[in-house]
Amino acid sequence: LDERLRDRAHIHRQLVAALRRAEELRRTVFVSTNYDILIDNALIEEYANVDLDYGAEFRNFDWPDDWQRPRPGRSVFLFKPHGSLNWLFCPACNELQITPKEKGVVTRLLISDVKDKMCAECGTMFAPLIVPPTFYKDLSNVFLSSIWNRTDIALRKVNHIIFCGYSFPDADIHIKYLLKRAQTNRDGTLRITVINQHPDKDPELSKQEKQRYERFLGATVNYTELSFGDFAANPMAVVQS
Repeated sequence: LDERLRDRAHIHRQLVAALRRAEELRRTVFVSTNYDILIDNALIEEYANVDLDYGAEFRNFDWPDDWQRPRPGRSVFLFKPHGSLNWLFCPACNELQITPKEKGVVTRLLISDVKDKMCAECGTMFAPLIVPPTFYKDLSNVFLSSIWNRTDIALRKVNHIIFCGYSFPDADIHIKYLLKRAQTNRDGTLRITVINQHPDKDPELSKQEKQRYERFLGATVNYTELSFGDFAANPMAVVQS
């Protein structure tokens, strides 16, 4: 992940900047099943306009020159129910620490000195908070449980869900549960748009993917021919369509 995604952040920045110019950024809730921090850093770079809110309580909120608590009225939510590369969990303190703009799971747990891998409060080795892409997912961690709950509430309140780069895998049964709740527990209709094309994509894979979406969410799913880059260049064309 660290190697493959280094040169792709510019698309996420383009998307966030376009939403901010259209005055839609604070009206958008981001949900990411990826561990990378591309969209995280794009939102952090908009600090002059918004505050990034993960919906989680970090131990280093308000530490000097570290991570500031999101201010009321300025938050843009980014929920990561499968965890993130910039979250370190101390199982002894039962606290979560964020490494701002840094993939702490990579830089500290994998390649740093031993002292950087240990909790400064109790000396216990930090653990990554990552949920692997398997059918069995351990979601018992209190922080992940809280984020799942926040994600559930947010999805039931929005009127348009836009999938970007998400193949709707069979293993994500928990995500599918939240989506079905969002679709059925509402008065109005939930609009669903899928943006997941790229020039080298196998047409058969696209066909199977489209069938997975429609089989679970219904034939009204708008499965587009757009790539993530197309969407980032002009997101309002999709949002307002």
